[in-house]
Amino acid sequence: MKKENMSEGNSIQSVERAMQILELLCMANEPLSVIEISQKVGVNRTTVYGILNTFVKMNYAERGKARGKFVDSYKVFMLGSAYQRKLALPRQAAVYLNNLFYKYQNASVRLAMKYGPGAYVIVDAKEAGRSAIIRAGEIIPLHAAAMGKAILAFQPEEEIELFLSGGPLCRYTSTTLTAPEQLREELAKTRTRGYATDDGEYLDNTFCMAFPVRNSSGQVFAAMSVSSNKNNIVDNLSELILDGLENSKALSKELGWRVTPG
Repeated sequence: MKKENMSEGNSIQSVERAMQILELLCMANEPLSVIEISQKVGVNRTTVYGILNTFVKMNYAERGKARGKFVDSYKVFMLGSAYQRKLALPRQAAVYLNNLFYKYQNASVRLAMKYGPGAYVIVDAKEAGRSAIIRAGEIIPLHAAAMGKAILAFQPEEEIELFLSGGPLCRYTSTTLTAPEQLREELAKTRTRGYATDDGEYLDNTFCMAFPVRNSSGQVFAAMSVSSNKNNIVDNLSELILDGLENSKALSKELGWRVTPG
């Protein structure tokens, strides 16, 4: 019996390691090496290499163009797309996203849901010529992207502190906030004004504004965003803030949220 328990424990640990590595590949903006993955998840290189080879065999990962590098594959995207099709939220949000999409025609409009340590992009509204750097199905970071901050800022304090104390935060650009104290201040500003900003913190030369979306319990579980180059946003800043807050609140009310006085 003891051997069975040990075997079961090892199997569960192996699955946990594999899922950690798969999530890391999905979150990364560039191919990762065995050494990089080993350091980030705290698993020895031989184990990491074996898991990656299994992912490649099952089409969950691909070998990158650079020797020894790995990326997530189309199969991961297919699974995300299947999940996406089952969600009612994109249909419910469509009218409010379109309000922003057609008014701010030099910007991209997106909707994301909280997903573990990140935010899962479920709608990416754009036309030819608009930014396609972020795509539907991508998982974006809570600390760097505006949509992530718009979600993180309104979580319970203990959840925010757990996130901030969970180890080094990834730097995506030269302006990414990675110091916990800086992020605490930024999240406090977000709660006070009701929206989040991202001035090239996730993608260079991209300014983003994001607005929280609440469910029927009043919990912030999603966010909608408008992003473009900084001049396009700043030129319409006051109006965009009002429009973003109005549409995110309207969506929240449709989802059952009731504004409490005071």
